[in-house]
Amino acid sequence: MPPGRRGEVTERLAALQIVALYRSLETAMAARGVRESRARRHSPMHRRSTPLNHPIAKEVLNLTERYVEVRYAGRALTEEERRDYARRVRLLRQGGSGLGRAA
Repeated sequence: MPPGRRGEVTERLAALQIVALYRSLETAMAARGVRESRARRHSPMHRRSTPLNHPIAKEVLNLTERYVEVRYAGRALTEEERRDYARRVRLLRQGGSGLGRAA
């Protein structure tokens, strides 16, 4: 595979990976009773619609900001960061706050 094409494939895989992580966040939110309107569901920029007094609001906002950085601002997500994101979402889904990020 030509070098330029390899970079395109790597970027595409990274985009698919962060989208899958974000979808897992949406599933965790639903499991915790945070429902969104259909219009807002498809726009992470509106994630602030999570009630600020909801126990998971701060973590949802943090994870959404990370998603936006990677998906739209071209920031790379390391394997360690990917695992941490997935771990934090898993904690949210299981009823925790999701906080307590790895350093």
